[in-house]
Amino acid sequence: NYRVVATREAEQQAELARKPEIVASVPYFESDIFDLAGLLRLGDQIWVEVRRDPSYLDDPVLADYLNRLWWPLVDAAVRRGEISDDMRQLFPWQAFLIRDRSINAFALPGGYVGVHLGLIAGTASRDELVSVLAHELFQEGTSIRTGVPRNLFPLHIGQRETLLIGGGIGITPLL
Repeated sequence: NYRVVATREAEQQAELARKPEIVASVPYFESDIFDLAGLLRLGDQIWVEVRRDPSYLDDPVLADYLNRLWWPLVDAAVRRGEISDDMRQLFPWQAFLIRDRSINAFALPGGYVGVHLGLIAGTASRDELVSVLAHELFQEGTSIRTGVPRNLFPLHIGQRETLLIGGGIGITPLL
């Protein structure tokens, strides 16, 4: 069994090492996006529509608050190499407000991030809002550093039953 696992792991590593030919495949548009400029064009098209929508909110005070949280995240990601110099220069990295009471935020292609007013009102601290913005920062084309998986929940010999639930990045045992 070890050989099967090792072989599959080697195949997956080789697959990850190959450079993708397509940056993003967008089912609602007529063609795939082959480069960062294509992501920006798509994002710009959507951005024009967003600004026409009545739910778009142009509030200088709230926009200033949002940007004081947003830009340090963008700058930190650039310093760590998680956003390439090309992406930093090409994308506008625009955070904007949506007049909606739901607790939500969303990323658009090309570095645009929409934040619902309900999210701002519903977070108990700036840190909570920053964590959502950080999540939205990482999108198609963004490199994310990962480390070697660690077993934070080792199984114990002699344990009668263990239920393993897989989700997200890892598997968590429930004993």
